[in-house]
Amino acid sequence: MKKRVLAVFAVAVMAAAAGAYQNEEPGFRGHEWGMSPPPAWGLPVETDPTFGGIRLYEDPEDSPKLGCAKLESVEYGFWQGRLSDVRVAFRGLDNYKCILDTFTEKFDSGTQPNKSVEHRLWVGGVTAIVLHFDPVGKVGYVTLVSKGILNEQRAWERAQAKKAAGTP
Repeated sequence: MKKRVLAVFAVAVMAAAAGAYQNEEPGFRGHEWGMSPPPAWGLPVETDPTFGGIRLYEDPEDSPKLGCAKLESVEYGFWQGRLSDVRVAFRGLDNYKCILDTFTEKFDSGTQPNKSVEHRLWVGGVTAIVLHFDPVGKVGYVTLVSKGILNEQRAWERAQAKKAAGTP
């Protein structure tokens, strides 16, 4: 599931027009893109195989809330030892509405590529955000990504594909 989320996210970010949204941050909750995992976070909770391996950590001091929403989890993804993405999971329509309201107030309304799907994008110069909610399963996620590191990951992926095909 997480690999699929990042793959869908990468396509969405590349397809979205580059721009900016108000109050864009270079990371999440004071954790800046490119930083190393703090020693206090201990060992990764999981490794996502996407892009050769993204180690997922949890900040033991992180708040379980985003605006008025109660979160299921917040995982910080480190690719090649650098913070590349943040994955936030939540459940319930009320939590989705809280997060959407928080982001709309802080950033702007974002873009909703398909009006029949609860899926919003905020694409800035440094950070891209996807908010998605599945009304049937009543689960959702927020994915924040460093656009610079995402570009590096895509280049890494292309190089791996060339290697596998035996082309220079």
